Amino acid sequence: MWCLIAAVPIAAAPMSVPIAPVTAPLNRAIDVRSLSRAEIAAGRAVALCGVVMFVDDDRHALYLHDGSAGIFVGRIDHPADVRPGDVAAVTGVAWQGGLAPAVMADSLEIGGHAPLPDPKHPTGMQLASGGLDAQWVELIGVVRAIASEGTTAVVELGIDGRVFDVRIAHGAPAPGAVLVNAVIRVRGVCDVDISRRGVPLGGRILSPGPSAVDVVDPGTADPFRLPVQTIQNLFEFRAQQYFGRLVHIRASVALERPGTSLFVQDATGSLYVATQDPLKVIVGDLVDIVGFLGSDNGPIIERARYRPLGRGMPLVVHPANAAGIQDGRFIDDLIRVRARLVSIDDDATLWLRADGLTFTAALDAGGLASLNLVPGSDLDITGIGISTIRNGALTAFKMRLRSVADVRIMRSAWTLPLRYVWWLLGAVTTIAGLLVAWSVALGRKVRAQTDALRRAKDLAESSTRAKSEFLANMSHEIRTPMNGIIGMTDLALATTLTGEQREYLDMVRESAGSLLTIINDVLDVSKVEAGKLRLDPVSLEIRTLVNDVLKPFAIAAREKGLALGVDVAGTVPPRLVGDPVRLRQVVLNLVGNALKFTERGGIAVTISLDADQPSDPERIRLHGTVRDTGIGIPLEKQPIIFEPFTQADGSTTRRHGGTGLGLSISAMLVALMEGRLWVESEPGRGSAFHFTVVLGRAGAPVEVTGAPPALARAAARLRVLVVEDNVVNRLLALRLLEKEGHEVATVNDGRAALAALERERFDVVLMDVQMPEMDGFQATSAVRAQEAGTGRHLPIIAMTAHAMAGDRERCVQAGMDGYVAKPIGVTELVVAIDNVLAHDGAASCLA
Repeated sequence: MWCLIAAVPIAAAPMSVPIAPVTAPLNRAIDVRSLSRAEIAAGRAVALCGVVMFVDDDRHALYLHDGSAGIFVGRIDHPADVRPGDVAAVTGVAWQGGLAPAVMADSLEIGGHAPLPDPKHPTGMQLASGGLDAQWVELIGVVRAIASEGTTAVVELGIDGRVFDVRIAHGAPAPGAVLVNAVIRVRGVCDVDISRRGVPLGGRILSPGPSAVDVVDPGTADPFRLPVQTIQNLFEFRAQQYFGRLVHIRASVALERPGTSLFVQDATGSLYVATQDPLKVIVGDLVDIVGFLGSDNGPIIERARYRPLGRGMPLVVHPANAAGIQDGRFIDDLIRVRARLVSIDDDATLWLRADGLTFTAALDAGGLASLNLVPGSDLDITGIGISTIRNGALTAFKMRLRSVADVRIMRSAWTLPLRYVWWLLGAVTTIAGLLVAWSVALGRKVRAQTDALRRAKDLAESSTRAKSEFLANMSHEIRTPMNGIIGMTDLALATTLTGEQREYLDMVRESAGSLLTIINDVLDVSKVEAGKLRLDPVSLEIRTLVNDVLKPFAIAAREKGLALGVDVAGTVPPRLVGDPVRLRQVVLNLVGNALKFTERGGIAVTISLDADQPSDPERIRLHGTVRDTGIGIPLEKQPIIFEPFTQADGSTTRRHGGTGLGLSISAMLVALMEGRLWVESEPGRGSAFHFTVVLGRAGAPVEVTGAPPALARAAARLRVLVVEDNVVNRLLALRLLEKEGHEVATVNDGRAALAALERERFDVVLMDVQMPEMDGFQATSAVRAQEAGTGRHLPIIAMTAHAMAGDRERCVQAGMDGYVAKPIGVTELVVAIDNVLAHDGAASCLA
């Protein structure tokens, strides 16, 4: 490649530039891009010759390609007539000017002309990752919007379900050549934005001019002239050709959320329409709608525009029940459901239950208080049914109401009006005053009131016990089959499988894990409310803990094109004392929440010392922040997001899923750690969740709870008796232990276990707790009674689905030596066996 005729002077703008050492300069762009930050800081000399791809007048810079790679060249004053395709020679030093290493120019010479390089053809995900910074690329996408900034045309381009800005220098292509909905091929340089920590936040394509843009498929001058599709057409396979392109439908409004969305209906079906169009319509209006066809639990229309056409057809209301909803028959449909009112959150949200399905019904305008609804009443609810489907199963359901007329009271629960309560209290007070004169009567009245209070107290305690028993039973009944599902899936995954079989089983394992997370969240809330959740402080490294929490999120963040960073202040001591499990749970919930509600930009986690420190020198208060660039939270919704089962906007559940327990549990946990959790947020500009916790300084006295340290895995071949009434869980325990090399016998209840122990000698017993005939507590008590006075002690480990607060203690009090909560894994099982064998007497058991 020939370079160069005239030297061009460098701009005199002050800038700190490293002085290059006396070494041979790098003469390939790809070698410069491979430098580390330390090598760049040392100042590496650079001498490149290549073709100009793009000239950035605003930044006094250009992009150069020398045949090995593209590179950004900054700090230049180029001739006014320099253009893409010109040959340039640059000398200077390596510079960390953006995501990829660049060149800070000392001199520049222009001369000759050469063809532009062959472009790369990246996917949308590759573009979002930032790995193609400063490279020449060619893209094909759908034009979603067109604007202008001076002489630069800004085209919003949809590629692989992602949206990128393309900035075309020196004016747009020929008038009318590019329209909304056109498919274009554009060539240009990938320019990536970075955060302060140098991670990619997104970017754009810089195209040198209209000659780098080709129209593959013409756009639409008037989208409303496109053929009208029925909603049913968009559900058919042939509609695949329209995904990402403009479509035109004509339908009646079933529900409007101004500036946010429409739910519409035609004679063939219902559809969700996302729009920011400020036009006002009412329920029943016929509207023309054009927008880009997308998908979320089915077809949706995005970035829609609409215009009213008058009154439409009468809306069809579909009768629905819990079974049909759970089968996914009603997605964005106008439905009517008979349900019982559980509670009323505020003036706009009802909690309802129908045949085992719990859901909410919300009214944006409020006004439900005017209905004087009473919990326990049977209601007939009409509204839009919004279902969230994940992996083919319903994960969330709610309804959006149109007005208070959508709620009909079918049967009202009896309640005493407040005015009558006050009247009654006044009457009682008057009577009590009169009875003061008669001490005997007053004494009887006091005794009667005391009895009433005692009954009320007994009733309240009974209610609390019933709640605890219900949660315990539900935990047991769910964890027992979950143990079989997860365990048998793990065993199947360890066998030889086809790719399709492994994919299906991975999905089963992932779904079961998600269900187990929800179960654990509900139990955590119950434990905190009951005051039975205890912290387990040990020595921990805060930097290692936070980094370990972020590792599982790195892949998901990269797939979404998000930056994910962490910064632990240098003033934070390296070792502290606290409960690492619960601290990790807080950070995990906050980062997971941020990732769920952030589509572009990034997430940053910072840990520092709080300005307000405890007076005790042995303790320290940390201040953590999880900041995102997501959808944000309206100010009026911020106080309620820390309540259980609550999200700022129920519509986000349709998009993102979730139970609404994560923030509630995190708030409870930081309160246990003498801190608090709060949020700063603005819709459309992201959120910052702050939390404080008090930890001990390393070296302070630590109360460590839990099991004694385990020995290394027992090398001996053990004889193990498994006592389990569930056939699947019995088989699972058998297979897990046999894989560890142990000899296993199984029985199905406590009586059979006692009979087996009389016939044979075992080294350890794995005992289920809840069994017919004789449960695990009774069987353990019988074993300990037989051992009394003999000096023998058979290790017994509880293997149970009971995981409530106090269940471990009950097992120990019953005479058991260890405890494993279902669902169990081989690691937990082996550690539990090692722990009990580590106690005194283990040697005799192994003899």
